[in-house]
Formats: sequence, C-alpha cells, structure tokens
Amino acid sequence: MTATIYKTEAGGQELRAFYERALGHWPVPADRRTVPTRHGDTFVMVSGNETGPPVILLHGSAGNTLSWMSVVGNLADRFRLYAVDIIGEPGLSAPSRPPLGSSAYAEWFDDVLAGLGLTEVQMVAASLGGWFAIDCATRRPGRISRMVLLVPGGIGRQKLGKMALFFLGRLLGRKQPEPQSPPEKYLRMVFEHYRPRLLMPIFSAARLRKLTMPLLAIVGDRDELLNSKATQRRLTATTDATVVMLPDTGHMLPDQSERIGVSSVTDTVTDIGGTTAFVLAPDGPKLSTEQDAVDIIGQLWGQPVPLVVIPVERFADGVFDLRTTLLGHFTQKFIGYGKSLAIVGDLGEHLAGSEPLRAYVRESNRGSRIWFLDDVNQVAARLG
Repeated sequence: MTATIYKTEAGGQELRAFYERALGHWPVPADRRTVPTRHGDTFVMVSGNETGPPVILLHGSAGNTLSWMSVVGNLADRFRLYAVDIIGEPGLSAPSRPPLGSSAYAEWFDDVLAGLGLTEVQMVAASLGGWFAIDCATRRPGRISRMVLLVPGGIGRQKLGKMALFFLGRLLGRKQPEPQSPPEKYLRMVFEHYRPRLLMPIFSAARLRKLTMPLLAIVGDRDELLNSKATQRRLTATTDATVVMLPDTGHMLPDQSERIGVSSVTDTVTDIGGTTAFVLAPDGPKLSTEQDAVDIIGQLWGQPVPLVVIPVERFADGVFDLRTTLLGHFTQKFIGYGKSLAIVGDLGEHLAGSEPLRAYVRESNRGSRIWFLDDVNQVAARLG
C-alpha cells in the first residue's frame, strides 16, 4: 500500500520512524489524534489555546505537520491549532490519493472537521495545501471563515522546467548547509524516499470568485515552482484578497507567523476621492522599518494603486521620534517606489513634545506625496 507513494517499503518505514521521533520536539503541549474518514485515517496534531478560534493548518507537497512547528510555537497562545497530515503525503495519514479535482478531498475535509468536532474554521495552507484549501472552500461555502494561503497552488501556473531543477536541488542538497534540526533532516530524507505529487489543476475564475471570505495570500517574487505574478493577478481580479508579494523570495517562504496571526485584519483596496487607495486596518502588525514599507508596497505590485493610507495606530513605539530616523526611512520608500502615503489619526501627543516632528509634518503636508491628516475624509478632501 505505501509503495504507491514511497519508492520502497523500507524507505517509507524509515520516514515514518523519523517523523514519529521528530514529533517529540513539538514546541507546545499537544494531543495526537487519528480521525477516521471515507478516504482513510488522518493524523492531526492538536495544540494551543483551548478557547482560541480553531485554525486548520495544511502543509505542502512532500510535507507534514513538521512544516508548522515554528508557526505553532508563535501562535499557540492565541489559537487552537489543528495541524493535519494530508492523505497521500509522507506523514501518518493514509497513503490514499484520490484524483485531484474530484469531490473526494471535500468529503475528506468534511470527515476531518466532523471527527474534530468543528463546524467553521480558519484555514492556513501552503502550496499543495493551498490547492486543497481552495478546493474545499469553494465546494463547502461557509465552513472556512478566513484563509491565509502561502504560495498557493492552483492559481498561477506551475513552472515545470524549474520545478524539476528545484526538486533535484533539494534531493542533492545543492547550496544547502548540512541539516541540523529535525525538520531539516526529515526533509532531506523525504526527497530520497518519497514520490511527490507534482501537477496541480488550475482553478477557473468562476471557482476563485467563490472565495468570498477574508483572504490573505503571501507569495515570493522569485518562486521557482509557481508563477507568483499570475497568482497575484488572478486573485486580485476575482476576489477581494490581500496579496503580499515578498521581494527576493522563492517558494520556501521565511516564517510568516506575524501575518498569519492577525485574525481581524481587514486591509482593503478602496476608492477615496476618485483615487484607488490601499487602506490598512488599525489592528494589524506594528510597522517601523524600511522592510515593513517594502512589504506593503509589495502587496500592490503590478496594481494601479497610487495611494496607501496607514492609521497612526499601526506604527510601533518610537517611529514618531525623529531621532530614531525610522519615520524618514519608512516614508522615503513610498516616494522611491512612486507611491503616495497618507498617515491618518491623532498625532497630538507626539507633536506636542517635538518641534522637529511638527516641522516635518508641516513640510510634508505642503507637498503631494506624504501627508499627515486626521482621517480619511481629509484625505478625500486633499485628493478632490
């Protein structure tokens, strides 16, 4: 049975044994559960805040729950986390692989949620897991209240030639240090013994339009496996998703726990005074650095959005102290990338104690690129 997904029976057994040992390094207390489904038993690591909102974590191809160890460690205090081993992947779930594009995975999803006693969940999913998340969300509307997709499959086309080189590089360990952590060692073993699923069907625009829940997608501009610009373009055209394009980043993303963990963020693209604007929510991750500015601009890559509006509440302590130089470097990035920036909200406390800041605000407000205003209505008045 395992020979269908592993190159040899012995290789499958070796991977399973290593995986079970590695689970002993789970960063927080956890329950191990096996959920029966119509398509085979499914293994789930359950951890985190028992009263927090439930979040399903779906890994990518050739992965398993180990993919989420850093995320779990960072988010367990806020969420009830269910890291699921997808069937047909190198974890502890059944090796069954129903055809992609069939209704089987939505049935599997139904059974997993029922076995866990869940009705509506948030979903965080990566790569192939993103494909499964989209498939389930569009077949089972109302069951997923929010989705975060990391380099999701099924939207932008796969780069088949580069994919072969990517997997070969992983197999041979090209330009990679000797693995040290249990997940790194396991990944090396996976590429020695496992037969990954390589091709993911592309979702139609009609299917993507069914993604009406709050949706954040994070992609890398140098993804070796997927056309990330097409992913951004298609999601922007068919949904209200926020798409973050990380610069100089491939398919293996750096840790995105902070972005994943902001469950109430509603950053939106809207019209203000006849100008298309990207308006950030007041309760998102704190901003302070040039990289934060670049990340925001990256979300708008290739989109005709000339203005960004950021509430004062989004900025970290110290940004409005000009001695730190943080504010100048942050705003300069928007000018350099041809974007206008409006910072809105009450700066009274900061202005009262700093003549340099008062002068900076006065000078900025005389121009047309960087404004400090009380609210969005003032932004609209400026644009009108």
